[in-house]
Amino acid sequence: MAGPLEVFIHAGMHKTGTTSVQAALAAHRGALLDSGIWYPPGGPKQIAPLINPKRADWREDHTRSVLGMARQADATRVLLSLESVSTFTGQQFRRLTDCFSDCDLTYVFVFRHWSSYLPSRWKQYVGRRDSQTFAGYVNAALGSDHIDNRFDLVLDRAAGSGRCSVKAISHDWAVRDEGGVLPAVLRAVEVDGVLQSSLLSGAGWLHRSAGGEDFEVARLLNGLLAHRMGLPQDDNFRSVAEGRPCDVFFDASASDMPEALASRIVSLGRTTALAHAIPAEWNHALDGLEGHRSLFPDLGERPVFPREPRQATSCWALEWQDLREWSELQEVIDEMAPRIAERLGRRRTLVS
Repeated sequence: MAGPLEVFIHAGMHKTGTTSVQAALAAHRGALLDSGIWYPPGGPKQIAPLINPKRADWREDHTRSVLGMARQADATRVLLSLESVSTFTGQQFRRLTDCFSDCDLTYVFVFRHWSSYLPSRWKQYVGRRDSQTFAGYVNAALGSDHIDNRFDLVLDRAAGSGRCSVKAISHDWAVRDEGGVLPAVLRAVEVDGVLQSSLLSGAGWLHRSAGGEDFEVARLLNGLLAHRMGLPQDDNFRSVAEGRPCDVFFDASASDMPEALASRIVSLGRTTALAHAIPAEWNHALDGLEGHRSLFPDLGERPVFPREPRQATSCWALEWQDLREWSELQEVIDEMAPRIAERLGRRRTLVS
C-alpha cells in the first residue's frame, strides 16, 4: 500500500522571487512529474482558488481534489506555490493544513531583509491600488504587528496550524551564495540534483519592481480614484493586516492624463523628494526571526540576514490630498472612475 503523499507548499513571501520560481516549475512540469512530483497546471490565478481560504469561493473539497489529481497521475509528491499563503491568519493556516491531514505537509517560506523588502513591497502595494507614501508605509508597518514587520508571525502561524513541518530560506544569503532563491527553494522541496540542474537552466529573475516618477504619479492617482469612488485608502496593505482579500485594484498610470498635466505633478513631486533610510536592523523584529533560525537549513552559524549598510529609498512626500483642487486632474479622475467601477462590477459578479 502506498504511503501518504508528501505535500510541499512554497508560500512566499511576496517580493522574494516567487514568480521566477513558479515560472521554472511550470516550464518543467513534465520533468517534475517524471520524478514523481505533481505541479498543477495553470498559474497562480488557477492555484489560488484551491489553497486560499481567504477567498469567498474557497472550498475544502477543492483543495482535497489536488490530492486526487496527483494520485491519478501516479505522483508521490505534490508541489504548490502561492505567495499569498504567507499572509494567512492563524485560522486560515489551520483550515488549509487540515485539508492535508493525511499527508506529510511542509510549508516553505522565503524572507528578505527589510532594507530591500520594504521598498519593493511598498511598490507592489502601490502598483495594485494603494496611495500611501513610502515613509507612511514604513511607519504604519513598523508601528504594528503587520507581517511586513513581523516575519516571525508568519512562521508561528504556519507551525501552529497543525500537523506540518516548516522550512525557511534567507533570500539575501541565497542571492549572495547562489545568485537567486530558486536553488534554495528546490532543495527545500527536495527536488533531486539532476532535476535541479534542469530547472535552473535558463531560469531568470522575473517581475522586478518598477520605479521612477511615473510610479509616484500612479500612487497619487490611486488616492484620488479611491476618494472619488468612496473606497478605503491603502486597502491592499490593510487587507493583509486584517487577513482578508482586497478585491479592488487600479491600473492608474501617468499615461492616463495629458503629458503637460503629468509634468506639472512631477515638478511638484520633485520639490518634496527625500531619501528615506531604512535601518539595517530592528532588534525587535530580527530577534523574533532569529528565534526561528533552526527552520533555516542553509544558515549554518550565520545570522538570518547578512549585515548590510543602510540603503536609502528616494520618494516623494507629496500626498494625493494635495492635488484634490486641481480641476484638470479631477476631469481625468472622472473619466477613469466609471471604467474601473465597471470592471470591478464584472469581477464581483464572477466571484460571487
